[in-house]
Amino acid sequence: MAGKFSQVFERDKHRCIYCGKYMLLDFETFQTSQLDHLVPGAGDDLSNLVLSCFVCNNLKGKHVPPGVDPSADRVAYIQQVRAHVMSERANKMQDFASWTHPA
Repeated sequence: MAGKFSQVFERDKHRCIYCGKYMLLDFETFQTSQLDHLVPGAGDDLSNLVLSCFVCNNLKGKHVPPGVDPSADRVAYIQQVRAHVMSERANKMQDFASWTHPA
């Protein structure tokens, strides 16, 4: 898997495919880099792997957007997954804000 990690890391230009975080920012950020399966359970083919940060990978979970075939339109599929992840991020940010800035 290390070889695939390097290939995906380079292909995705060192950025989380979902939030755009630059994964070479520092050592700690690099260590949160993960391979994510676009379609959970669909195998380790390079077309099914993307670079993700730890947070986005956890927020995505096993989400599969309905009505989009990743083999027919990979870009649209990624855009829909990204929208889901960003929505989950917004929800978690509200939770975080309630802890850090209570009313």
